[in-house]
Amino acid sequence: MPATGRETYEFGDFRLNAAEHRLERSSGDRVDLPDKAFETLCVLVRNAGHLVEKDQLLEQVWPNAFVEENNLNKCIHAIRHALGERRGDPPYIETVRKHGYRFVAEVRSAAVPKGADDLAGPRLTESGAHAIVSLDGWQVMKETVPASTADAKPLQVTPTPVPAPSRRWVAALALIAVAVTAGLVGWRLWPFGASERFSLQQKRLTTGGQVTRVAMGPDGRYAAVVQNAAIKLFDLESGEERVLVQAEERIRILSIAFRPDGKAIYFGKRSVETTPVTLYSISLDGGEPVKILDDVYGSLTFSPDQKKMAFLRRYPELNEFNILTADIDGTNISKLATSKMPERFEGGPSWSPDGKTILCPIINVEGGFHYTVAKIDPSTGSLTTVPNQRWTWLLFAVWLPDSKGALLTAQGGSDVNAQLWRLDTGSGEAAKITNDSFIYEALSGSGDGRTFTASKIRQTSHIWVLGDSPVQITTGFDKYDGVDGLVWSPDGSLFYHSRASEREAIWRMRPDGSDAKEVTVDSGGGFDVSPDGRSLVFERQGPASSGLHIMDMSTGTQRPLTQNMTASTPVFSRDGSTIFFSNYDQKLSLWEIPAAGGEARVVSNEFQAARFPAVSPTGRYTAFAISKAVTGEIQSAIAIRDNE
Repeated sequence: MPATGRETYEFGDFRLNAAEHRLERSSGDRVDLPDKAFETLCVLVRNAGHLVEKDQLLEQVWPNAFVEENNLNKCIHAIRHALGERRGDPPYIETVRKHGYRFVAEVRSAAVPKGADDLAGPRLTESGAHAIVSLDGWQVMKETVPASTADAKPLQVTPTPVPAPSRRWVAALALIAVAVTAGLVGWRLWPFGASERFSLQQKRLTTGGQVTRVAMGPDGRYAAVVQNAAIKLFDLESGEERVLVQAEERIRILSIAFRPDGKAIYFGKRSVETTPVTLYSISLDGGEPVKILDDVYGSLTFSPDQKKMAFLRRYPELNEFNILTADIDGTNISKLATSKMPERFEGGPSWSPDGKTILCPIINVEGGFHYTVAKIDPSTGSLTTVPNQRWTWLLFAVWLPDSKGALLTAQGGSDVNAQLWRLDTGSGEAAKITNDSFIYEALSGSGDGRTFTASKIRQTSHIWVLGDSPVQITTGFDKYDGVDGLVWSPDGSLFYHSRASEREAIWRMRPDGSDAKEVTVDSGGGFDVSPDGRSLVFERQGPASSGLHIMDMSTGTQRPLTQNMTASTPVFSRDGSTIFFSNYDQKLSLWEIPAAGGEARVVSNEFQAARFPAVSPTGRYTAFAISKAVTGEIQSAIAIRDNE
């Protein structure tokens, strides 16, 4: 939100210069504010004495972005702290509950001081002989301005020294703030070929964040979201919203769908202590939920004749994921199709409007971990795959009314985030509908295929170094710094995963955040630096070259370490001779391989999943996370292996 002109305001003991992005006391002392907090203050001051709605602030400070309302709350808190607001004193900012904020202090327009030029511009002395610039920690040193342009030389730019963090630091953390917003999304689609043009309009439905699932009613009037573990119902015609299912302590709602007649909602919930999900139904008028059936995995879908539903159920002891059908009241359950690794059903099925096909995402590890889309015949259970498409991530598919096309929330091979796609289920032709920095997840559509709901996520992650006091060393949005890996090198530099170059990559920087450089592209599957700092092991990006690769840090040369394996989360042994890693074949298991190359061998294959190895400081033990089946449930634990 750029400031206009040279807006300068005075209030209390403060002067606000919007154009120069400067807040200072009457004494001239500068008051520091984060960028977004400063922009929020500018909006409030410009509208002093008037209520500024939360949506208005969100739109002006974060234009064309879906952000969590908690970000605004943090900005208001930062402003109050900077202005020195204290309980009992007259406030600068009044909170109008459920609406927004009002700047209540008296605001005076102030003249711009004579000679006050832009902060980023050079200053010439009266003789015109010297120029000095100060830019957020960078200084242009005093240089003589030449008499003619023929003698012109670039000014010498040097950084203001940034104190290195104390050597008493003990760790580096990727602190993640996740903003989740469900938006009401409307499409005008004509005709339904994947390559045809379309029009897309989006409208935000919620602002509070923490949305995990969404559903659109069959007639497009109602939308429902799972937000903060409760189900909220939105009447899109009247604008009314209400809580249909209250949140319960230690209960999670994992799926939600409208019954085909639009008069009730089906939802799956479970306790945080257990694995199986129980399916319930509740009328849109409210009342007590009615139990439908047990053990539902993922989302569910209904047949167009409104008599049947289809859902996934997993059998951990058999490593199977099956598609089952049942009557709409949960009776007459029967198995329709079976899957097990190297490819298995995931996410949830979607029944076509003509009743002839059920779509379901499939995980496949042959030729590298990826997703495809399966087509199941509901009358026979036979399975085919939509041709020509492999996805990095895919969880939700919604049919279009012609039963030939579908909308997906999926991540293509070259994408950083999951986006909305339009898929021709016959030819496999796919077209991306959105292309932005958000992650699109849950997806649902109305019966006429014109209106959809989707959850949009913006995840912001920064790396901090902990020592005498925490120091943030990365900034910016949509880079996911450190989320998929963060490792100290023996020389004190920091290796971390980032999307700063708009692709999955491993970066390296100094402990103060300076000299950040991309080291190599990867697939976000984890990495490690050898104890001597000479080698980097990581999961290589792309299905054609999937598996672990190792890089010589002195030359930059790389070589494959594993072949035909979906390997990830590698870690060196303490002597650097061995690399432990997870392999996703029939199931997740723990493996090891010599760092110099050779045959990989299984370390642990007795659990449903074994992953994320960590080697003890002495090198004797390896700890790893496990999941195991106990009486039909999946339970998680930590296992310890004695390497001797």
